[in-house]
Amino acid sequence: MKVFIMSIFLLQVDVGGYPFTTPFEENPKIEFKTVKECVSAAKDKRNKMLESSLKYLELGIVDVKIDCIETTQSKEGTI
Repeated sequence: MKVFIMSIFLLQVDVGGYPFTTPFEENPKIEFKTVKECVSAAKDKRNKMLESSLKYLELGIVDVKIDCIETTQSKEGTI
């Protein structure tokens, strides 16, 4: 069964001003039946994460990148 999941990366800047990227994993991972559903949820999640990041300025989050990727593995664990 094909499903879509979010691939999330935090774009951050360290105290020296150097940019770096950190992968972020949802737990539990949410699966979507269509790419359209995933993209819509990704937009909402990105906005919420950016809003939330304002409370934690010490993390240096400057952007959140989310892509929807297709996988054949479902929660049941079969490929």
